[in-house]
Amino acid sequence: MTILIVDDHAVNRKLLRAQLEAENHHVIEAGDGQEALRVLEREPVAAVISDLFMPKMDGVQLCREVRRSETFNALPFIHYTSTHASPEEHKLSESVGADKFLIKPCSPQTLLAVLAEALQISEARESNSQASYNTAIVTRQYTEALFRKLEDKNAELATSCAELEKANKRIVELNADLERGIQARIAELQAANRELERRNQEIQGFYHTLAHELKTPLTSMRGYLETLAREAGEQLPADLTKAQASEHIDRLQARTGRGQ
Repeated sequence: MTILIVDDHAVNRKLLRAQLEAENHHVIEAGDGQEALRVLEREPVAAVISDLFMPKMDGVQLCREVRRSETFNALPFIHYTSTHASPEEHKLSESVGADKFLIKPCSPQTLLAVLAEALQISEARESNSQASYNTAIVTRQYTEALFRKLEDKNAELATSCAELEKANKRIVELNADLERGIQARIAELQAANRELERRNQEIQGFYHTLAHELKTPLTSMRGYLETLAREAGEQLPADLTKAQASEHIDRLQARTGRGQ
């Protein structure tokens, strides 16, 4: 048996295909009602299993077009839905001529049993009486179903907006905390830099004082030594150290007699 599956979600079509092919049924797929009508025009189909609401043309409109057609009006038609399973949707499905209304997911046994029932209903259907239905009532039921679907989408959108607003508020708070942390760290680094500069100045002052304190006595010592050296007729080394200066003074004083 060739069965047409109509669903805008590829995953749903794949799961339903697996269940039907496991029972040796041949499966044809369509992504919406418009595509399904094109398939029916070119392929012999024994039954249709369609989702209820889809883009472009949904399962309600598809079922209406099938029942209006002289060629397909006796075709077994099953609405197979999950998100829109209220009594109102069930009643709408019946009003447009669907043979069965099935809630997914369901077991393969349930699916096959419902398919068999739809085939029996189709065989017993009198095409003319089944095709005649009150258009005004169907239109009203269809409009109400679409309105409920719109309300559901608006509720989902409102929830998403509230979640986004909450997330945005949290991001603003985190950014503020981060900015405060950065400013505090900058202040700490600036204070540390000032302390390093102060200590560096202290060290430079210490070395300057140390150099001055060491240079003063060494300069006096060198002047005294140069005087002794001239008297002794000697030349002082250019790189004279303090220890060498002390030795030279002792030796020159001994030679000049100043140490006595």
